[in-house]
Amino acid sequence: MSASWKKLAARIDALNLRERLFLFLAVIVVCVALADSLWIGPAQLQHQQVRQRFEANDAELRQLQGDLRLQAQQPDPARQAREELARVQVLIETTDKSISALSGASSSGTSLPNVLVHFLRRHNSLTLVRTASLQVQPTPLGGTPATASTGTTPAARPGQELTIAGPYADLVRYVQTLEAAMPDLRWGPVILKADQQPPELTLQVYLAGSQP
Repeated sequence: MSASWKKLAARIDALNLRERLFLFLAVIVVCVALADSLWIGPAQLQHQQVRQRFEANDAELRQLQGDLRLQAQQPDPARQAREELARVQVLIETTDKSISALSGASSSGTSLPNVLVHFLRRHNSLTLVRTASLQVQPTPLGGTPATASTGTTPAARPGQELTIAGPYADLVRYVQTLEAAMPDLRWGPVILKADQQPPELTLQVYLAGSQP
């Protein structure tokens, strides 16, 4: 043991019990301060920094999750366009099949009023006012009687009178739909009452080949 340590030990031995106690407490305090400065403090600082990074990453993750939820809730224009196109194609195919079926069925004896009302349902803006069965004197749509050049009067045929109301443009489209879908349809007088709202259109029609 060196001389300095011997002197220090002699001094400690010379201290009374109370002085030794204070000395040991001072040494402990110094050791704790050194430990805090060298190990505890840096560890706490590092722990705090890690916790802050974790909290920042957690907040960023929550923000990304919120953005993804909002993006999922927003409609996709491309998907909407594809769905609308598919819906229109299905509607076109269904309409074509329905027109073909009704056209064939009407010529084979299916009720003419049912056919007319079926096509009317495709025009939501039009309203059925009344229907009536009648004997139709054949007259070309917008023209003169078919027998005007021969001087004879054609026989009346069983037909249907249909009165509908709605916007003029939709009334015209309904007539055009019947003409395109039912080439065997023949027309009697077509009367438009445009002096009231909504306008009313009265049609008299029969099927080619119908017998009086």
